Amino acid sequence: MIRYEQHFGFKYPPFDSSPKADQIYLGSGLTEAASRIGHLVQRMGVGILTGEPGSGKTTACRRTVQALPPRQYRICYVSFSTGSVLDTRNTIAQTFGLPWRHRRAHAWEAIREQIKQLSSEQRQAPVLIFDEAHLLRDDSLDQLRLLLNFEMDATNRLALILVGLSELDRRLTMARHQSLAQRLIVRRQRALLTAEEIESCVTHRLTLAGAAKQSVLFLPPAMEAIRLGSKGIPRVVNHLAHFSLLAAAQQNSPQVTPEHVELAAGELNI
Repeated sequence: MIRYEQHFGFKYPPFDSSPKADQIYLGSGLTEAASRIGHLVQRMGVGILTGEPGSGKTTACRRTVQALPPRQYRICYVSFSTGSVLDTRNTIAQTFGLPWRHRRAHAWEAIREQIKQLSSEQRQAPVLIFDEAHLLRDDSLDQLRLLLNFEMDATNRLALILVGLSELDRRLTMARHQSLAQRLIVRRQRALLTAEEIESCVTHRLTLAGAAKQSVLFLPPAMEAIRLGSKGIPRVVNHLAHFSLLAAAQQNSPQVTPEHVELAAGELNI
């Protein structure tokens, strides 16, 4: 299989699915989301970041927390497969380095004590990030609310960030979750990329990978085809750009044309 980075003279594949922090394009939407998350962490509050699949929700969180001083913050990242109370409890406990406990009440109390110890004795602010939080069941969301209750304590001891699909925002409007919703200080919908941002994002990734700044690898009609095919979703932009470069390299073309983007879209079933 041809390696298009050799064909175009890249140092590495520019559209890697797991880019380093300095490879992430800072569009207005991501910058705003990161700013809101930073505000939430400073306030040690609760917030949600929602959006469509591939819209960059996790990327915004990752870029924000990577900039936090590790001595001051304890980052606990959790991603769920089932969202049950048992799964939630055990995963949080494991993230905090706690042993598994048979009784539910004892487990939650141990987690709360660990949070209190981190913030008061070790002077580390715990930041708990739930990715794919839309998968959490209602009873699990209820348990998360209980983690935030520290009686006779006016200090917020835990920053909680729920990241998930847009349905999570809708669920928090339900009467059952009113108490948790009232605690939110950040409620952000991840915006999609504009046409200008799509072009800037592609150019940014190409330049970092070693493309000459004056070269035009994606012809304007090809860039328009990526805009239409991706609908502004960052992950789809990256996938289309990747497979378009591969198609161009396979045809020994020096530039990406709309036909190459069409081939890429077919590869991705778009």
